[in-house]
Amino acid sequence: WSAWRMLVCSAADAGVAHQQLFSVAAPGLAANVRHMGARDVLEVCAAYAACGFKHHGLLNEFARFAPSMGLKSGEARELQASLERLGFDAPLLKRYRELQESLSESSAEGLRGDGYAR
Repeated sequence: WSAWRMLVCSAADAGVAHQQLFSVAAPGLAANVRHMGARDVLEVCAAYAACGFKHHGLLNEFARFAPSMGLKSGEARELQASLERLGFDAPLLKRYRELQESLSESSAEGLRGDGYAR
């Protein structure tokens, strides 16, 4: 899967939107999403978004595994933005982001400027 990742990311970086390449790469990438790190998922999803290719199987796997990847708030936003560029709705990812944001707001409100709880 890492070779497919490098290939689609390089194609997107070079501005080569070759639909057949992205179509052929998608099943292999989708089958291995659970083995990918957060950065891999973000880069592959961004490549598909940059070229405007929407492969439902791959995007479903991204959305399904994202909450278990330990994405930071900014990474979850980045992934959701790529999915939205493709017109792909990912309610579980959206809920995950909302929970992350509410937790970070709660912890920020519960601390004084010196880092101690109020």
